[in-house]
Amino acid sequence: IIADRVLLTHRPRRRSAPSGSSAAMALLKFIRALPRKIANRMTMLLFAILLPLERVLFRYSLVGHTELLDAARFPWAGELEANWRLIRAELDQVMLHRDSAPNYLDLSDDAAGLTERDNWKSFFFHAYGVPVPDNCARCPETARLLGRIDGMKSGFFSIMLPGTRLKPHRGHFAGVLRYHLGLRIPDVEACGLRVGTHVVHWEEGKSL
Repeated sequence: IIADRVLLTHRPRRRSAPSGSSAAMALLKFIRALPRKIANRMTMLLFAILLPLERVLFRYSLVGHTELLDAARFPWAGELEANWRLIRAELDQVMLHRDSAPNYLDLSDDAAGLTERDNWKSFFFHAYGVPVPDNCARCPETARLLGRIDGMKSGFFSIMLPGTRLKPHRGHFAGVLRYHLGLRIPDVEACGLRVGTHVVHWEEGKSL
C-alpha cells in the first residue's frame, strides 16, 4: 500500500501530456490510489469494531493502563537506544531526499486536518504488518532493529518540519503501544507533546 508512494530519489520530470489524455490520466491516478483508500477504510472499520473492547483491554492489559510507560519494561527499547546513532545515520541519508518522502497525511485519510499537509513527512519500514522492502533495503540496520521488536506492526521515520503543530487526537484503538525514539531534536524544550495530563519532550537517543 505504501511502498509505491515512498520514494527516495526525485522522479524524472515528465513531458506534459496532451490535453485529450487528461481524463485518462485522472482515471489512472484514481485506480492507483484505490488500494490505499480501500485499505484505509477497512482499517478504520476494524478499529470501529474493536473500540467497544477497550474497557476489557484496560482491565486485562499485560502492561497496565497508564498514559506513559517505563521503557525499561521492554528489552528491545534498550537495544534501540544503544544503537540510536546507527539509526540516525540512516535517517540522515533519507533526509538528503526529504522532499521525495510522502506526506504522512497523504498515506492516512484519518489524519487529515491534523496539520499542514507538507509539514509531516514519513518513511515507512512496516505498515500494519506489511513490510516495505525498498525502504528496509535502504536502511538495513534500522530495519533489522525494528524486526527484533516482538509484535511490531508499524515502524517508520516520522519527520516534522520546524514549527509543526498537530491538533489533539487519539489512536483508533487502545490495544496498540506507541513508541518514539528521538533522533534529531533541535530544541528539547520546544519539541514535545501532550499525552493526557502529561507534557513530555523528545530527547536524542531516549525512548518515549
